[in-house]
Amino acid sequence: MIKTFIEKNSGLIFGSTLLLGILLPLDIKNIGNIIKILLILMLYISFLNVDFSHIKKELKHPGELLIQIVWNFLLVPVILFFIIQQLGFPQFAIAAMLLAAMPGGLAGPVLTNIAGGRVATSIVITVVTHIIAPLSLPLLFWIFTDLGVDIDVISLTTQLSILVGVPIGMALISRTYLKKMIKSSIKYHKIISILALTIVAYLVIIPNSETIRNNFLSIIPILIGVYILYSVLCLTSFALSKNREPKEQAAIIITRVYMNNALAIVLAYQFFSPEIALITVLAEIPWFTTFGIYLWFQKKFIGLNPTPETQEKIPSLNSI
Repeated sequence: MIKTFIEKNSGLIFGSTLLLGILLPLDIKNIGNIIKILLILMLYISFLNVDFSHIKKELKHPGELLIQIVWNFLLVPVILFFIIQQLGFPQFAIAAMLLAAMPGGLAGPVLTNIAGGRVATSIVITVVTHIIAPLSLPLLFWIFTDLGVDIDVISLTTQLSILVGVPIGMALISRTYLKKMIKSSIKYHKIISILALTIVAYLVIIPNSETIRNNFLSIIPILIGVYILYSVLCLTSFALSKNREPKEQAAIIITRVYMNNALAIVLAYQFFSPEIALITVLAEIPWFTTFGIYLWFQKKFIGLNPTPETQEKIPSLNSI
């Protein structure tokens, strides 16, 4: 009963946790290390449900998909950075580039399935963008260090390699040697991920709780800004994927818009200023509250209405 409620109301749980962290912050030590462990756990669980042989098959014809990845996850973040920088919001410009350059969210294939999009496309984008993240993210911020971003590029690359590489390696080993255990535990994967992300939300909001309480009105423009950012990411990915058939276009947009924001929070918390970390935390609110709006957008402008007939089975542990 409780498990079902949490799985169906993850947005409510997350929002309540953010509020709890703002009103009742606990004094917790080593927050950064705890968050890293939780993120590795979430990535591990997500990669357990990825059929890596299926990904290999999809990448036999990578041309158009790689173009989409370069545009959406490299060039658009840079363009957004320059535009927002010119508008006079340097901190938000950095946060926007960080968020826009994040790999595809690991919930992307699930959301794509709900929307009736092509799950295989979402899986490939998600995995490929996670693999290139240890190189692409440090490269972007190394280029822009002369604009006031003080980052240890080597340390950032190392952290990303660990955060992404370790769970991928663990998932591959588990799928090979622990098949029975994985199959018996699969019904708990979703709730574990939700609870882990909820704890991450609480831990990350704690350092910002006093700022939010004392400057609530100043948070409102940031919230408006992150909602606009999500809208821009949706519209740009929609425009860049116009030549794809509707199911693929839906997968590209969803995987682009619903990025791995948990990873952005971890990186912002460790490498950036508290202001930027706060923006990435607040960006979780549109992450959880805009999917219904997206489905309306998809039905009206892409012409794809999710039905049981349009939904695919996610290639996962059934292939073990």
